[in-house]
Amino acid sequence: MARNIVIIGILAEGQKDDIKRILDAEVRRLNFDIETLFIERADDLSAVDALVLPRGKSLRFGEIMCGTALGKSIAEFSKHKPLLAICGSVIACTKRLGKGCEGRKTIGIIDAKVDNNCLDGDHKVTLANRRACIGNFTAAPVLSEMGKKVEAIAMTDGQIVAMKQGNIFGFCYIDYTGRSYDSFLRAVMNKQ
Repeated sequence: MARNIVIIGILAEGQKDDIKRILDAEVRRLNFDIETLFIERADDLSAVDALVLPRGKSLRFGEIMCGTALGKSIAEFSKHKPLLAICGSVIACTKRLGKGCEGRKTIGIIDAKVDNNCLDGDHKVTLANRRACIGNFTAAPVLSEMGKKVEAIAMTDGQIVAMKQGNIFGFCYIDYTGRSYDSFLRAVMNKQ
C-alpha cells in the first residue's frame, strides 16, 4: 500500500532553515509521514497541505504579504488548511496592532491584538497541555487581546505567547526542541 505523504510548505523568508530543521526533527520523533519544502510564490501553495511562516522581521513579512498575490493566497489558504505563524510573522497576520507595531502591514487573518518588542531571551513557556518548554524570544511580540474564537495555547510570565484560531496557529517564540509545534503537526495530520 502506498503511503500518503503530507507536504508542509515553509515560506522561504526569515529563519526558514532553522524552522525546517526543527520541524523535520519533530516529524521524525512523532513518526509522521510529513515532508517539508520551501515555497516562494502564491502558485506554490497548491502543492502543500499546510504552511509555515517562519520567524523573521515583521516589517519584511508585511511587505511581502500585504496587498500581494502571495498574501491574498495565504489568507485564503488559512481558511481551509493549517497555517503556523512564528514570531514576526504573527504580527503580519493579526488584525489589530498595538505597542511597537507602528507602521507594520498585516493581512489580518488572526483576530487578536499584538504588542511587539515585549520579550527577549529564553523563557519558560507553559503550554495548554501543562507541558513546559524553553521558548527563545528575540524582540518578540505578545498577544495582548484575543477575539472570541481565539484560544490561548501557551503563556510565559503571565503573557499569552501562542494561540490557535481554527486552522491557524501563532507562536511568538521559537522552540528549538520543536515540542511546542506538536499541536500544529497533529492538526496537519488530522486534516488528511
